[in-house]
Amino acid sequence: MKIVKMMSLAVILAGFGHAVAAHAGILPQLSPMMFQIVQASFDLDGGTVREAHLVQDQEKGYVGLEIELKEAAAKAFGEMTAAGVGKSANIVINHQIVSMTTIQSALGPKILVTGITQYDAVRFINMLKVNQAKESHKKPIVFE
Repeated sequence: MKIVKMMSLAVILAGFGHAVAAHAGILPQLSPMMFQIVQASFDLDGGTVREAHLVQDQEKGYVGLEIELKEAAAKAFGEMTAAGVGKSANIVINHQIVSMTTIQSALGPKILVTGITQYDAVRFINMLKVNQAKESHKKPIVFE
């Protein structure tokens, strides 16, 4: 698995024993050691993400992180997730699994990532802003 950026977000499809789903942002109990066969990965960074923002609910507060992919990235991500239906998927930030789920269907250009803390979501959004500013040489950078 290759994660290049310090705060990149990657979706990893892993084939192992049994499918596990994360609920309400709580990771399932993991065994001390796990062997995974990583079948595919997809980096969510400035090259693939068009926009990302926090999703809030009036009653619940923070719900998750919505990510909109660029057109070519959305096509590739849709194909990868279509091939992974029924398989486990991990959301990985800085080499740590922050959310696990089972892919139910192909995912489109907009995805809602739940099970990620608001702190990590804001850090991801800010990383995208920094990378976009570096690419376009625009200033100032406004952090959330």
